[in-house]
Amino acid sequence: MEDYLTPYFKKEGLDIAQLIHDDFYKAIKLCYNNELYVSSIKLIVSFIDSISFVVYGESSGKSFKQWLDEYCNIEQIGISSSEVWEHRNAILHITSLDSNKVKQGKEKRLVAYVGGEIPIAIKNLNESHTKYFEIMELLTVLQHGVENILKNLNERKLDFEDFLNRYDLIVSDCRNLKVTYEK
Repeated sequence: MEDYLTPYFKKEGLDIAQLIHDDFYKAIKLCYNNELYVSSIKLIVSFIDSISFVVYGESSGKSFKQWLDEYCNIEQIGISSSEVWEHRNAILHITSLDSNKVKQGKEKRLVAYVGGEIPIAIKNLNESHTKYFEIMELLTVLQHGVENILKNLNERKLDFEDFLNRYDLIVSDCRNLKVTYEK
C-alpha cells in the first residue's frame, strides 16, 4: 500500500500546503459551496483542533487559542481566540451558539454569516452579548495561519520531524480508508 504522503512529494520537497488542503479545506469548501454552513463551521473548528495539535503536540483549549493568537491574528476580523474556542465548544458538542461560558456571560456569542455586512438593525438587537464573523473572512485568516506554519517550518522555527510525526496521527478522507477487493 502506498504511503499517504507519496503524492505530495515534489522536486522541491513535501507539499504540505496541498496536503492540508486535501485533508481539511476540501471538505470545508464542499460544505460551504453546498450551503451547509453549520457543517462548514464544524469542520473549520475541527481543523483548528487538528492543526494546533500538530503544531504544539497537545489537544486543548490552550493550544487551540494559542494557534489562533500566534499564527492567525484572529482579532483582525473582530473576534478573539477565546470566543472562537467557546463557539467551538457549543457548535461541536450541542450544535448551539451558546457554550456554558456564553450562557454565564463570560464570553460573547459568535454568529457566523455569509456575504456582505450584517445589517445594523440585526447587530443592534443584542450587540452587547453577540459578535458576528463572516465565514470566508475566518477562512482567509486561517489560511494565513497555515502560511505562517509553512514559513516557520522552512525557517526551522518548527521541528519538521515533530510536525510530521503528529500529522501522521491525524485521520482524513485521503488516507486510504476505502478498501477494495476483487472477487
